Amino acid sequence: MNYQEAKKLWESAKDGTNGKPIAGRTRVVRINKCTFALRLCDTNILTFYANGDIMLCSGGWRTRLTKSRMNEHLEGVQVEQKNGLWYVGESIFFDGIIVNDGKVLNPVDPAEMEACKKQVDKLVREYIKGYTAHVMKHGVEMPSDGDCWSCRMTNAATGEPDVITGISHYLNHFEEKYYVPSLLVNAMQERSYGSPGVVWSWMKNDPKFREIEVPRILSAFFRPRKVALAECLKRGY
Repeated sequence: MNYQEAKKLWESAKDGTNGKPIAGRTRVVRINKCTFALRLCDTNILTFYANGDIMLCSGGWRTRLTKSRMNEHLEGVQVEQKNGLWYVGESIFFDGIIVNDGKVLNPVDPAEMEACKKQVDKLVREYIKGYTAHVMKHGVEMPSDGDCWSCRMTNAATGEPDVITGISHYLNHFEEKYYVPSLLVNAMQERSYGSPGVVWSWMKNDPKFREIEVPRILSAFFRPRKVALAECLKRGY
């Protein structure tokens, strides 16, 4: 898809305000008179400009569906995954990467991002180890108003921090060794346990279960966020 094709699709919509549906949860919308976008759910994953530039953005959702939708409508270039990182051609993918005529206009050196990803892997391992040691010593603590504001102000549907604060605040927790009770609760909710209250009770009362389940829950929580954290690390957030 290019600018002219996106414009034509939008013009064929019955209601331009809502855009033109083209697939499940995907539609073409108009940003302004000279800009159109392919929107997946609430994220403009491809933004088409009149000069032929196309900006890619995952909105933090590095999912198969996001990548698939991008690739369905990109021409001359594809988003590929290698070793847990997304690539566009020879460049590391990042939200805001721009392509035109199959070429990346603002590439990022893969070596830099791979180094940041390795650093994040290490930070996450150390944090989970420290968090587990903390709860083994002090027990599982209930969230309170004294918890990290960003961890408390989450989106109920996604478990993500409020978009104003973003994901980068986890890096501060890693550095400060701040083991936030609300973070563990968020991670539990994201696991979609059939009986979360029972799991919580077991963790509080059974040290052996706690020692196994806490690192498992936190690992699952941070795994899909590592690439975004690596990008934050690279940009100095």
